[in-house]
Amino acid sequence: MGRGGRPRGDHRRRGGSPEAGPEELDAAELVRRVRVREEAGERRKEAIAAVAAEAGLPKRAVFDAVVSAKHAGG
Repeated sequence: MGRGGRPRGDHRRRGGSPEAGPEELDAAELVRRVRVREEAGERRKEAIAAVAAEAGLPKRAVFDAVVSAKHAGG
């Protein structure tokens, strides 16, 4: 995790219109979205890629959130 509780690699645009940048999601929400997709039968790799694309984040940021949650027991 990076500063501010955001996954590392989270590159948000500063300034401009709010809809131009990535969604404001915390790590717990990213993990929840990946788990929902996995429960629906999607492979973890594809679930992470899809959540990253939806949120406008790098796949690595979503992956790091999932790994951190796993190690935290969540």
